[in-house]
Amino acid sequence: MEISPIGLPPRTRLYRLERAVTVGVWRLWISQSPDGYGTYLALYDTGKIERVTLRNDVPEERDIIKGDDGFR
Repeated sequence: MEISPIGLPPRTRLYRLERAVTVGVWRLWISQSPDGYGTYLALYDTGKIERVTLRNDVPEERDIIKGDDGFR
């Protein structure tokens, strides 16, 4: 088993942790408004990591932090 560390800035708050089993992704919410908007890290089973930002007035923003490792 290979372990890939995920670096987070010190004192990063985790608001919620979700698992979408059918998609194979964990969502780590690092900011969230009462309306459900905010930013989360999408951690895929393949090793891919994306930062996703949801806002009320603009389309969702996706930034690839790390590409696939070829796991699964």
